[in-house]
Parts: sequence; C-alpha cells; structure tokens
Amino acid sequence: MSLKRPDRAAYYCDLAAKLQASALTGYWETLKKIDSTNCLDIFIFSHLLALCIFWETFSLPGADLGTLLERLVGCIRLLRGIDVVLQSWFECLVQTDLGPIITQSQILTTAENVSQDECRGLREMLSQADLSASSIQTCQESIDALQKYLDYENSVDFPSASTHQAFSWLITTSEDFTNLLDLRRPEALVILAHYATLLHRRRGSWVIRDAGYQVLFHIHGYLGRRWDQWLTFPYDVITGGTPHPSQDSCASPAVTQ
Repeated sequence: MSLKRPDRAAYYCDLAAKLQASALTGYWETLKKIDSTNCLDIFIFSHLLALCIFWETFSLPGADLGTLLERLVGCIRLLRGIDVVLQSWFECLVQTDLGPIITQSQILTTAENVSQDECRGLREMLSQADLSASSIQTCQESIDALQKYLDYENSVDFPSASTHQAFSWLITTSEDFTNLLDLRRPEALVILAHYATLLHRRRGSWVIRDAGYQVLFHIHGYLGRRWDQWLTFPYDVITGGTPHPSQDSCASPAVTQ
C-alpha cells in the first residue's frame, strides 16, 4: 500500500512495522510447538515475513555495502529458517492445500534443464583464488547450486513478477557461505553479484524491484576495477554493458523499468 499510495507511505510503513511486531510475538511462541495442525500456518507466515524483510532490506535509504550485507545476511538466515520448516514437515505439508505447489516446485528445481554455463567464469575465478581449501569447496557448492537455478530460470519463457523460486538459492546456501559474505570475501561477493541476475529477472515484483541492481553496484563499488573481469556476466544481464567506474553506484537507472 505504501507503494500504491506514496503520499501516505510513512503511515503505511509505520502501520506495517507495528502489525509485524505484534504478529512476531505469537510467532516465536508458536515455533516452540510446531505440529501437524499448525505447520502450514507457520510456513506461510514465515514466507510472508521473509518477503516483508527482503523488501525492507532494499528499501531503507542510505545503505552502503556494509549495511546492505548486514540486512541481507539477516534475511538469508530467516529464509533458511523457512527451509527448515519445509524439510522438517515436508510430508505433512504436501498433504495440505499447498501440496501441489510444493510438489511442482520440487519437480521444476530438480529437472534437467539445458545449461548456458553462466557460472563458468566463477569456476575460473576460484581456480585462482587465495582461499583455504574448505572455503573454495564452500564457494564451489554455492556456484553449482546457483547454476541449477540459472538453468531453471532460463527455461522460463518470459520474465515473471512472481517471487516463486527467486529466493531459493538464498534459502539453500550454506551457513559457511553466508559467513564468507558476512566477512566480505571478494569471491563470495562476486558469486552474490551473479545471483543478482536472478533478482533482476524478477524485478517486476514489488518485493524485488531494483534489488538486483543494488546488489551489483554496491559490490562493484566495494571491490573496485580489479574484479571487473569476474563481473562481466552480471553487468551484461543487468545493464547491457561491461563494468565501468561509477561515482553514484546507488543511483537506480532505467534498467529497472
């Protein structure tokens, strides 16, 4: 509503914050006693909560990379909590009204799709990375998962405004990889910049909008031109060009239209 009625945006955002705080009080208590009668309610509420927090992450003014990552990492950990609910109560959830959607989602994400190997450059980057063996393995696993989601997105005939599958990589990425993001490891940030292309495809959603653009330009501004060669793919997808210096990396251009 704050987007539909910008003249009353402050009122709606304040109201949303109060309602969310009130709802969370009951939510934390309910999480202590999940069973077959409430697992669907908890799953749906968790998803709605994650959408709201993701929107807040990219809508609050004055964000730099540090602030953005802090918000995003928090969002990732919340999204991962949704996956825990889904996996723990999967057999129960597929018996609910949401069952056909969950089952279809599983089929789509596990199907073999033709790959354009967009992550080829990321694998080359890792072969030259100054990282521990365990960190390289962590990044490699995240890249492999990201490629699968890119393959799925390429199988969709047209850009969608749906958030369905848009956050799947964030939900399933490991805690070790999240920690690398938290530490601002350049290799992890470049991988995140490639994920931004998935967000850009779903920019028609009120939740996502220019999030992909923000992620890419904050990362480029932080890493500098030395990492330009590894950011060519996301730049090409999101801006139609190659990385270039920007004095105002947060300015949202017409590519979000």
